[in-house]
Amino acid sequence: MKIWIYIAVGLMLLRPSGVEAGRVSGDVEVGIGTRSIFGAEDVPVPTLLSPVGETVDLTGKDTLEFKWSPFEGRMYKRQGYDFRLYKGRQTYADSQIYKEQVGPGDYHVVLKADMFEDGQVYTWTLRQLYFDNKSDAAYNSFKVVKKGEKGENSSSGGRK
Repeated sequence: MKIWIYIAVGLMLLRPSGVEAGRVSGDVEVGIGTRSIFGAEDVPVPTLLSPVGETVDLTGKDTLEFKWSPFEGRMYKRQGYDFRLYKGRQTYADSQIYKEQVGPGDYHVVLKADMFEDGQVYTWTLRQLYFDNKSDAAYNSFKVVKKGEKGENSSSGGRK
């Protein structure tokens, strides 16, 4: 019986002091499947730098570099970045072709150009990671162009 009294008192002490439009005072997020000591506004969405255009020309290139701006937000909370690459415009698990957890001091990922097909659309997403929380994803879709790589450049950097 005493244990139930302790539980009841503990729950009363943990009760939020006020709720406003889905937010609880004390900066704790309210929602199904969301439990964090940091609010969503504490994890800013990263800023993508490149590629951010509609078309990426990989003609004669060995790599494609994905870059973003240095970490935004509270530096002491940072854990790094979640980088993902998808084939097509959809960001479903079955279209994901690459995933990497990037350290907090790195602001780019370099991938081999032979991962990309001529004429194909790809989407990359990036999230900032804070302890047990993530930002919303920043994303960009782009189409790959590899001019003249069908046969004529096969001896100098084509697919192996």
